[in-house]
Amino acid sequence: MRNQKTYFLDLQTLLMYLVDQSCELTTELKLSGNAARGSLILKEGKIVSCTISFQNGYQIVGEQAYNLIATSTQWQVELEKPEEKKKKFPPAQFSPQLSPEPFLEVSPSSVNHSLYPPLRQKGALDLALLQNLPIKERLILRSVFAMINGQRSNEEIKAQLHLSSRDIDDALARLHILNLIE
Repeated sequence: MRNQKTYFLDLQTLLMYLVDQSCELTTELKLSGNAARGSLILKEGKIVSCTISFQNGYQIVGEQAYNLIATSTQWQVELEKPEEKKKKFPPAQFSPQLSPEPFLEVSPSSVNHSLYPPLRQKGALDLALLQNLPIKERLILRSVFAMINGQRSNEEIKAQLHLSSRDIDDALARLHILNLIE
């Protein structure tokens, strides 16, 4: 069972209020005259996903989405109750795994690459999905997708591509949302 509430707060204040919580925050907004739905996923107080979805199916993800929804002051918050966590993840049945890496958290430069599992392609990248994106974003998505071979982790991809860490994180988040990588 989930607990949903509406808050009329700016995002920074709401995030401070939700420290150490696991929940989904949603907001309705208009961008360039188009209605959209912003969604932010928190796991134990850390932002793991941020997406803006338009009615035509177009999505903006990552830090770019965060910057656009950060000004919203009306939020629907759906908290995950503690008993839900216990039902979904019984400790005896699963081996310990690393939690998802938050896309807005800066990692130290001395990261041990063996801590990050290799990324694997689940399907082909359909170029029709990229039509609405600017050329730079298309190129970044295609470059990052091409580096995913089942042997490289996200940190190794960042080390090999001469792109900003933010651009690579945004591309990886978009590829995850499209269910093309795991």
